[in-house]
Amino acid sequence: MFLTMGILGAAAREPEERAMVASRLNGGAKRLFRDRTLSAFLLTYFLFKVAESGTMAFFALRIQELGGERHIAAWALVLNAVCEMPLMLAAGPLCERAGPGTVLLTALLVQPFRLLAYGLMPSVHWVWPVQLFHGFTYAFMLVGAVTFVNGRAPDDLRATAQGMLGMATAAGMAVGPLAGSLLAREMPLSGLFVFFAAVSAGAIPLFAAAGRPAWKVSGPQRPKLTAE
Repeated sequence: MFLTMGILGAAAREPEERAMVASRLNGGAKRLFRDRTLSAFLLTYFLFKVAESGTMAFFALRIQELGGERHIAAWALVLNAVCEMPLMLAAGPLCERAGPGTVLLTALLVQPFRLLAYGLMPSVHWVWPVQLFHGFTYAFMLVGAVTFVNGRAPDDLRATAQGMLGMATAAGMAVGPLAGSLLAREMPLSGLFVFFAAVSAGAIPLFAAAGRPAWKVSGPQRPKLTAE
């Protein structure tokens, strides 16, 4: 009897609790979006992920186009992981010493050249030196983005801010392959990689537009974001 009453009581409160949680989430997101620096960075990060995922979706096909065997693409991805592990460890201390903006700017500057190299490399053998730069893009962007967003958001909105970063990641990883699949019908794979290199380069001025707190201050200043 008491168990039944408890279940019925919980069911009655569930719609109200869900509405309260939804209200808090919406309010928190609105407060964060009012921070122009954070909003500009999330857009920067989205474009970065669009370019990254768009090229990786066609990476194996590009290897085959250059005459490489199937296993080369697999080993190239292994090299990616090997290169990014030490830089994952190095990115944290660099964020603390030079600021997350410096780490992020490094990733933003390196990725366009890396993607451009994929499109312009004359033979499959060039993939190995190009892969060595993977850590400076993936690892630096991952650690730098998490650190920057965590430092920028108010204490009570840190989890929400990280959720928004994850949402930007998912959105970019969906848009990149989708855009690539449409463009691949109209241009060669080499041109597709050049296109995504341009998209990645377009994220750099957006990051600059985020202002001094995003890339010059070692410890980002948290703005006062008042609730409505």
